[in-house]
Amino acid sequence: FFIGVLMSVLGMVAVSCEQISGDSMDPLLADGDVVLVSRLAYITQEPKTGDIVAFQTNVHSTEDGGHVRFKKVSYVRDGKAYVVSENPEIGIDSRDAAVGMLSVCEIEGRAIARISPLFQARLL
Repeated sequence: FFIGVLMSVLGMVAVSCEQISGDSMDPLLADGDVVLVSRLAYITQEPKTGDIVAFQTNVHSTEDGGHVRFKKVSYVRDGKAYVVSENPEIGIDSRDAAVGMLSVCEIEGRAIARISPLFQARLL
């Protein structure tokens, strides 16, 4: 019983479900898609180019309205990641001075799979 409870708690801490808000990552991820986020992905390693990362920011835009943002890592240097939208004209990313490069410790996790809508479920 104890091991089952421990595994459940660890699973809730290690992985979360997040809903995409806005179209800044379309066509890769669209508004309303649900993704699994690995919260432990960057405990022992830095993000890699091409990873889709989750982070929070207080900067708001009409096309990228969620509290948790998802962006693609363009490059990583000196413990900082430059993240970009799939649609450069939409959303807020590292090109915006208010966001800039993210410290790796600001990244909450890596999107590992799109799980909804079911017909588009796949690993990322």
